[in-house]
Amino acid sequence: PQVPDYICEPMKGYDPGMCLSHGDGDSQGPLGNRIPLILIHGWNPKEIAAEPDLPWEGLAQYLWDTSWFKERYKMYFLLYLSNIPDQGLRDMGLVFCRLLERMDQADPIFRSKRWVHLGHSMGGLVPKSCMHQSRVDRTLKLITLGTPHHGSMLANGPAIEAKAKETSDVRLVQALQTFYELRYLFGPKWYQPNRTDLYWDNYDRLLDYEKRFGSEQNSWLVELNWDTRHDSKIIAYAGSIAPGNVCLFDAYCWGATVVGGVFGLGSDGIVP
Repeated sequence: PQVPDYICEPMKGYDPGMCLSHGDGDSQGPLGNRIPLILIHGWNPKEIAAEPDLPWEGLAQYLWDTSWFKERYKMYFLLYLSNIPDQGLRDMGLVFCRLLERMDQADPIFRSKRWVHLGHSMGGLVPKSCMHQSRVDRTLKLITLGTPHHGSMLANGPAIEAKAKETSDVRLVQALQTFYELRYLFGPKWYQPNRTDLYWDNYDRLLDYEKRFGSEQNSWLVELNWDTRHDSKIIAYAGSIAPGNVCLFDAYCWGATVVGGVFGLGSDGIVP
């Protein structure tokens, strides 16, 4: 039977909440003997799912123009709502698992395959969460681009504010406030599920969770990282903004200023 262009799974009343698409008109042709490559976009500040080509236009076109890639892989694009206050990453991982099950039901050829996930930023944690929760794992590789595997201290609230103030550097406190105003002013607050699942997991004890900020413990992400069953499948790429950039209205630049100035870490602005 013909596979629908989109297979969707609602998320907490948002319909469609998460959809898997194989592209406009499925110009890639039947899956055949190829491997599904599922591309998963990162955090989108708007309460809408990103369009399939929004984060992937350049890379997807490059891959499509590469003959060996077309012979071996077929691209699928995950679309989802990533900035809903009560929608955490645990929920997104469960919905993604259900979505793959629905794809199996719709396409017997897909059901016979193992797949590769390619996730950008927060999009890398969605399949990782599914891999942790699913009893059947068919993932060959999880490739992540700038994914916050340990969370991001910039998702935290009072814990990072206190750390910034400890530096006695007014510039860094102001940089943190500017970052919040530019990036989170109209989105979920630091204490809502969409942010709490991204709190820094504190594997390196950079934040004072033990004495003052225990409510910001990210037990879910700690549990996810303790699960080492899939470590050999993960290929993680990271990048950082070059120091010395002049920040105007760029939230990523202000985020890099805080992460570098307060913690001495390089970052892409949000992900240490």
